[in-house]
Amino acid sequence: MILTANLARYLNQSASLETKSGIDRYGHQTYNSAVTIPVRREGKLKLVRNLNGEEVTSTTTIFSTTQIQPLDKIDGNEVINVLEMVNREGTVIGWECYI
Repeated sequence: MILTANLARYLNQSASLETKSGIDRYGHQTYNSAVTIPVRREGKLKLVRNLNGEEVTSTTTIFSTTQIQPLDKIDGNEVINVLEMVNREGTVIGWECYI
């Protein structure tokens, strides 16, 4: 609980999150309406693996206490991969996302 509060203190920016909702009849990803969430955004290049296991370059890391999944969109950019941030008790306290 304390770690969650500490993380939330650093989320002093905002982003638009569109969560994936399914696939349309043409095979394209569909999304729910955008919501604004608090985040911490860090611009840095990092090699990460996408869902296909390929190494790709991420230009931005997003930290959030709102659950985000790969293929969701943050500010119109598709999320490449997501790591759960887990405290010592094993509880997820946030997400580290790469776009």
